[in-house]
Amino acid sequence: MTDAMSLQDILHDAHAYIYLLQTDQTERLRLWDITSDSIIMDIPQHTSINDTITGYIPTLSGDGIFEVHGKITSDLLTDQMENTVRVITPPHQIKKVNRRIFPRYCFTPPLDAEIGLASQPCHLIGKIVNLSASGLRIETPESLHANQMHHIAFEIDYNNHLHTFDINSRIVYEIPLSNGFAYGISFDTHLKERTSVYDEVNINDTDTTIGLLDIVNKLIITQRVTK
Repeated sequence: MTDAMSLQDILHDAHAYIYLLQTDQTERLRLWDITSDSIIMDIPQHTSINDTITGYIPTLSGDGIFEVHGKITSDLLTDQMENTVRVITPPHQIKKVNRRIFPRYCFTPPLDAEIGLASQPCHLIGKIVNLSASGLRIETPESLHANQMHHIAFEIDYNNHLHTFDINSRIVYEIPLSNGFAYGISFDTHLKERTSVYDEVNINDTDTTIGLLDIVNKLIITQRVTK
């Protein structure tokens, strides 16, 4: 990408929604228009006007995201829709990250998780090495029953909010380790069920419900921004 390219050129295959990362909640906003140097989107509920925003826009194909950094401006366009804001976004600051639909985030140190059979309480503590919206890799001191359904419970602390997940899962592979086992785990639930609700958030409100895909993208981009 070069300075000669307009924002419209760069975001030609952008999805119709932008996800803000600077809020206490996952805030999905409609992306209404793209100009040569700005985007027009819904007014954020959790970000003050004139703030700098950081977020991402998925590609239409779902195989990547555009990392977006910009500043909300009071300088409106003559034909700008009501209840929208304009975000000045220098084209050269847009970064496209090509990745599979479900990117993985690696935890250092690994994340604690409770593991149990689907019909029984959790009975074993494991360590999640990496996580995506479709599954995870976990290390355990004891072997798991490969032919039975398990549920895995874990918590992710992001932006001073604790997000709790408890997901039915199945084992994809097993690797013996010197001090236990490593397992590839595939989640056996629909993507919409892989959500965490906190405080008074309504689980039916998809714009404020935290999904694993949202959490993983937020963790990956936040890590990239802070480096």
